[in-house]
Amino acid sequence: MNMEQVGSMVPLLLFIALVAGCVWLTRRSARQREVQGETLYGTKGWLGFFLVTAFVLTPLVGIGTQLKTFADVELRTPAVLELAGYVPYKAFCWCLLLGVIVWQVWMANRLRTRYEPESVAHAKLFLALSPFVMYLGDVGAAWAFLDVNAAGEDAGRTVRGFISSFLWFLYFTNSERVKNTYFGAEKSAGSAPFEPGRPRVRNLKGLEQRREPVFTDVPVPLAPAADLTSSPAEDEGEQVWWYAEGEHRSGPVSAAQLEQLVQAGTISSNTLVWCEGRLTWKPLQQIPELVGERAAPSDVEPDFVRLDRLRERTAGAPLWTSAVVLSAVLVWFSLAFHLPERASLGYALGVGVGALLIPVVVVAIFSLWTAYPSQRKNLQVFVGCCAVLLATSGASSLSNRGYVERWFNKDNLSAEDFRSQANKCAQLRDLRCQESSWREYVRLRPEDSLGIARLGFVLNQRDKHEEAIVHLKKSMDLGAGAYDLFAYYADSHEKLGHTGDAIEWSYKALSVAPSLVDVRGRLASLLLKTHRPYEALSLLQAYDSQLEAKGMRPYFAAQRISIETAIDKAEPEKNEERMALRLPMYAGHFFAPVTLGSGKPKPFMVDTGASLTSLSEAMLRDSKAVYRVVDPKVLMTVADGRKVAAKGVVVDSMKVGPFELKNVPAVVCADCVSLLGQASLTKFDMQSVRAQGVDFLLLAQRGTVPPQPASSQKTTSSQPSAQAQTP
Repeated sequence: MNMEQVGSMVPLLLFIALVAGCVWLTRRSARQREVQGETLYGTKGWLGFFLVTAFVLTPLVGIGTQLKTFADVELRTPAVLELAGYVPYKAFCWCLLLGVIVWQVWMANRLRTRYEPESVAHAKLFLALSPFVMYLGDVGAAWAFLDVNAAGEDAGRTVRGFISSFLWFLYFTNSERVKNTYFGAEKSAGSAPFEPGRPRVRNLKGLEQRREPVFTDVPVPLAPAADLTSSPAEDEGEQVWWYAEGEHRSGPVSAAQLEQLVQAGTISSNTLVWCEGRLTWKPLQQIPELVGERAAPSDVEPDFVRLDRLRERTAGAPLWTSAVVLSAVLVWFSLAFHLPERASLGYALGVGVGALLIPVVVVAIFSLWTAYPSQRKNLQVFVGCCAVLLATSGASSLSNRGYVERWFNKDNLSAEDFRSQANKCAQLRDLRCQESSWREYVRLRPEDSLGIARLGFVLNQRDKHEEAIVHLKKSMDLGAGAYDLFAYYADSHEKLGHTGDAIEWSYKALSVAPSLVDVRGRLASLLLKTHRPYEALSLLQAYDSQLEAKGMRPYFAAQRISIETAIDKAEPEKNEERMALRLPMYAGHFFAPVTLGSGKPKPFMVDTGASLTSLSEAMLRDSKAVYRVVDPKVLMTVADGRKVAAKGVVVDSMKVGPFELKNVPAVVCADCVSLLGQASLTKFDMQSVRAQGVDFLLLAQRGTVPPQPASSQKTTSSQPSAQAQTP
């Protein structure tokens, strides 16, 4: 083991040493207290530190951390402020944090003021649940408002919080101070639970001092005991009792004296009494050893019997029916208003089950919180939670989507109101709401091409393609024109099987916005379906070659491999490009798919200004093409005016699209650009045509009859994109 490995273990060793030191100090102090006869009581030591942390440190740290987190995110990514769900997500996170802080302060205040076992139970419940409440709340809000899975980002912070909570949980489970303060566990027979501010009371024979349990927050002086004939301490083994009427307490007295006070009418059977060893004050009639031979009233039920009876209460048929109906309505509402269009079955199941998650969690927390959970009570909580969720979520959803206004105030809404409502529905990704709003807008403004186009977009997304085509065409007839309009129009034609129209309008969309990779990819698939694989390959190679020239990775590498595989398996007689190859223009240039030797088709720029075809040495070597060198020293002038050393070769065979050329002269150099020059282009009849704004270059091999351009096409000349010549 080298020194670097040893150094990496130093933090772990220091942590282990720190834990061992804390354990040693704790045991040492415990042994010292045992020797001195001391007993730990009250909110001091680690318990006091926990309360200070709960009241002050943790809220301040939580608020500061959340402020810093949101500030850093907004500083690093200003665009997050434009997201529709960011503000609701931020508000929910603050509400969640403040709710947990309120829960924590309430728990700490109970520990400080009420020395009862229930206080410790609430503290343990908070420590066990709070890390998961924060984690699930944050992750759920990020998914609901931002559609982001933040489970991995919050996991580390949650683990740290869980470790801290687990350590405090162990402290409350094993701490001697906690046991003595809240459970009355003493090491000596004469001690009682501690209460700050309470005076100590000696018994009549000067026995060890005894202290009362918590009854009120304010010290109340003991009233003098009744003037009775016997003393409660005549028998040292007899229990000593205190009794209280309201805030007035008296004692100590014996059990016999309590019986005399009852018979004299000074106190009643409902008077609260307490003695050492009991956790709480109880009515005298519920203490078996005080009741004696007197039977308790028939209408009085002991607490443990009453709690058992409450726990065994079952729900009736009406309550079960309400629970089932509300559950079904809640699931239906979530699926109807929060399920995206064309969602998968798994996603739909997740939304439906997720709708019942909050009521189930509330019931689980209530079962842990209450002292007597029962089937009936849990079902009541479930029904109430479902009703509250339906009321709040229903009111919010119906209001945000404009249904309430359309139901009650439809006649008074203007076209701008419906347009604004449609935009709100777009932010909520509710296509059904968008469609209804845009229909009302178009009804009020039937000549608005933008509104008609928007309605067509929504109809396309809802798979209503026939109606979408009608509205999109009407929008274009009214003068609208945009790349997304053409793209949606092409997509609807494709979905209806109108392949020719889909190809035409996809090209038009690319002529306006060449960077639409989704449209380009779908168009290549359509061209392959119509047996025009080389045109599809040229379409994708043109885009990828520009990316590679900028040092970026090609986008359509996988789809090009699929098309190349289809070319290898295609039957020649089914190829629609046997007569002519059509090359679409991209970035002002035409790119032809050229195959050398056993290689795959590569994009070559068609350059009418270059005398010879040029290619790089690496491409020629990798293609394993057969060639011969005819001039080992050629000085070539490239387009930017530089002189580079090259060599002249003659390639035995080269294919341009489906057409094969023999004995093709070319120049090869280390940094040569792939160009298809005049020496190869002279083998073709070329036509540059423009069809409704889309430019194509038709290449037909000499000796074949190329297809004539349509009457709507305009023949133009191909412009050179680069120059290269031999001396």
